[in-house]
Amino acid sequence: MRVRLHAVLWAAACSAALTATAAVVPQGIGRFDALLIQDPASRIPTVAETPDQVQGYEAGRAGWAAFRAESGGAWRVWIDRRSGAPLLAQGDAVRWVSAGQIATAGGLETAARRFVGSHESLFGVRTSELSLNVDGTASTDPDHWVVVFDRVVQGIPVEGEHFVLYVNRGSLVSFGADRWGAIDAVAAPALDAPSAYALLRAYMGLGSADTVEMVESGHLVLAARPADGTAGAAFAGSVGAGIVHDLAWRFSVRVDGEPGTWVGKIDARSGRILAFYDDDQYSQVKGGIYPSSNDQNCSDLGCEKAGYAMPYANVTIAKKATATDDYGNFVCGKGSKNSSVALSGPYIMVVDQCGGSPISGNCTGDLDFGTSTGTDCTSPSGLSGDTHAARTDYFHLNRAKEKARYWLPSNTWVNQQLQAKPNITSTCNAYYNGNVNFYRSGGGCRNTGEIAGVVCHEYGHGLDANDGGGSENPGEAYADVIAMLEERRSCIGRGFYQSGACSGYGDACLSCSGIRDTDYAQHVSNTPATPANFIASHCGGGGGPCGGEVHCESYVATEAIFDLATRDLPATGLDADSSWQLAEKLYYKSRQGSGGNAYNCALPSSDGCGASAWFTKLLAADDDDGNLGNGTPHAAAIFAAFNRHAIACGSASDPGNQNSGTCATLTATTVTATPGTDQVSLSWATVPGASRYLVLRNDIACASSSNVIATVSAPTTTYTDTNLPTGFQVYYKVQAQAANVACDGLVSACVPATAN
Repeated sequence: MRVRLHAVLWAAACSAALTATAAVVPQGIGRFDALLIQDPASRIPTVAETPDQVQGYEAGRAGWAAFRAESGGAWRVWIDRRSGAPLLAQGDAVRWVSAGQIATAGGLETAARRFVGSHESLFGVRTSELSLNVDGTASTDPDHWVVVFDRVVQGIPVEGEHFVLYVNRGSLVSFGADRWGAIDAVAAPALDAPSAYALLRAYMGLGSADTVEMVESGHLVLAARPADGTAGAAFAGSVGAGIVHDLAWRFSVRVDGEPGTWVGKIDARSGRILAFYDDDQYSQVKGGIYPSSNDQNCSDLGCEKAGYAMPYANVTIAKKATATDDYGNFVCGKGSKNSSVALSGPYIMVVDQCGGSPISGNCTGDLDFGTSTGTDCTSPSGLSGDTHAARTDYFHLNRAKEKARYWLPSNTWVNQQLQAKPNITSTCNAYYNGNVNFYRSGGGCRNTGEIAGVVCHEYGHGLDANDGGGSENPGEAYADVIAMLEERRSCIGRGFYQSGACSGYGDACLSCSGIRDTDYAQHVSNTPATPANFIASHCGGGGGPCGGEVHCESYVATEAIFDLATRDLPATGLDADSSWQLAEKLYYKSRQGSGGNAYNCALPSSDGCGASAWFTKLLAADDDDGNLGNGTPHAAAIFAAFNRHAIACGSASDPGNQNSGTCATLTATTVTATPGTDQVSLSWATVPGASRYLVLRNDIACASSSNVIATVSAPTTTYTDTNLPTGFQVYYKVQAQAANVACDGLVSACVPATAN
């Protein structure tokens, strides 16, 4: 059974997508793995066609024309050629509930049966086979109802076949069937249940020494399969002849000492094993998050959202330890099992200063840390340590480490456990000292552990200290850029101040309520910060490259990266998403072994002509041919961004600051997302010249930063993202890349998708 570990997080996305290593919790190689027979019903390809496209469907076309005429609207219809049933019909409303009346499940069931009964021949659906799914039939609000029927033939359930109708504001607006191939009279089985079970035991190789738990005793089902035996091809036969149904005995068993809950389907007439597969699904730990801030600005991701996963958390099930995957899933198996979880895993351990008690429950349902109002030590579960900050820190720090593991595969620190200490009894600050530490609310500031920009910033200090090159100077710039790239916004830690805007160290922020705003246009002066015009005037004494206070000095280098992402790369013709993605790539790749001064400074002079300078390191990261003397694919934009802040090297006319011409143009592809059960299948158009495609995903919003979750080699243009939480929206993009990894294509438009 699929269950989740989830929690309330009050924060912005530190990183809203996953790495290519994200996977289901491995179960190892089991005794029965080699016996796997995929369920044929799960492999029936479906193609949606309009009635005009379906050959041999003259009567159906006439029927749908008559349906449109009698319904009084322009209904659009897509047919499944295999079954002949409508996959989807959408059109003008057909009134089912009179004005002033209240829709009820019983009333809508009656109306639906009457409606289907009057169109049985056209729909290919008999009302006698409709069995109301009581749990599925419900309103999402008073104006929106869904009515779901399961299919039952002669008292035998037909697996995976449903008829669904949508009723909005009292009128039918949409309906359709899942598969629903023709079924004639069902003959009695030739085998009884004990005989079928004996065949299953023999197939599994079970002996008298095996201890078997019968999770699901034998019962009859009608199991669908493609009539032509193909699993991947479209059906080209006559309408309604593409699906057949086998009468089968279905069993579900667990064998002591072996992983998995195994389902076997045995043909009730021939005794053939039709299907044999592991039916264990994955539990999940989950809860709400503040996607950007705890400032209650709901129009800009500042209000709590429920159901976000707690990745890589340690879970105890019936006294046995396991761990969740990247979406908080873990194997529970069948049956009732006591479970408990704490916000601790291989990459992050939360030590909440409010206390720390694990949540517990039965893993046949999700382990949910819950949602609540309040701040600091407020706990929705009533357990100490189940705080907004604890869950925020755990979620976003895990996501941030996922990102770094992709861009910096040699970095060992991102694979080690980082300790987070939220709710320290103090206010208006956060810090890194080998751990990341966050303060409670008060003194005009919100709880810093509840603000993702602050969480990401402190994580950035940890990465800075552990990227192999020693600490950066100013390290505050390093940390600010990490937060900025993850949120894709200039206001770092929005909502840090309960009122007012950041001071800007003398160049006041126009609206940012966070710790700093990295867009010079969002300051009173509207002037790019340079060492000469900003640090010399505003930053006083400190340890920065120019001798200024390091938080103040951070503005110069951070503004350069913000400009690269939002001004100079777009000026070359890149769209916003492609510009942000490239800036992120170059910055992270330039962090390997980084350290020392981000720029040279001897006021009033400054430049970026140093081996450790950010300007130099970004050019190296961008190089495509092993020769920085002839420029790089984006050298001109990098130079423009850093030169604006007086920390570049050379002049715009230098060959090394010119764009090289070795990378061919790779266009943006178009992505289609098809939701499935616990998964989303992606497909996209071929990009000429592409050697591979990067699949990007995040779970916050289209505008948020994404992580690379897979690399797909051309010419393949499909990818299936599995083990996703049901009903939770995620966001996908695809980017082509040439054989030379320095040559990236444009990022596709974002495609939201929700697994069924």
